Amino acid sequence: MYWKAAWLVVLVFASAQFVQPVSVSRTNAGQVLAGANAPDTVLRIVERSCRDCHSWNTVWPWYSRISPISWIVARDVERGRNFLNFSEWRKYSRGQRLAFVAAMASSANQNRMPPAPYLLMHPGARLSEEERQSLKSWSRSEFRRLSTLRSSRFSAANRSANGS
Repeated sequence: MYWKAAWLVVLVFASAQFVQPVSVSRTNAGQVLAGANAPDTVLRIVERSCRDCHSWNTVWPWYSRISPISWIVARDVERGRNFLNFSEWRKYSRGQRLAFVAAMASSANQNRMPPAPYLLMHPGARLSEEERQSLKSWSRSEFRRLSTLRSSRFSAANRSANGS
């Protein structure tokens, strides 16, 4: 009886390997936060700790090819990109950018990002207190900078940055 149950588990697990989500990355995605007024320290932090879930530059780890873990990883990356995609920074409106930098300051302040489950497999993505302060400080200064831009000036700058 136990052998039948064990074989059933093995068969289900093996069958699940044929159902893989699409792991999308773009080789020409460019730099994260392109067009933002971000210092190199902030860009390095975002590259190291945020890129995998919040950009097109995702580095898919080995376990992202094993079902059912692959389904969870793909879902988390899709959710992260749908909320904020640093590769698409230039495409966001001024209001969206204001909301994102405010959310970044809040997340850094409350230690919400990167999330704990991600840090279990990516301990190098953990943010130090100094890095959190850098993100928070940049987010606040970028919020002030974006707030002072006139809408027409921002739109013209955004159009020229997008090549329109």
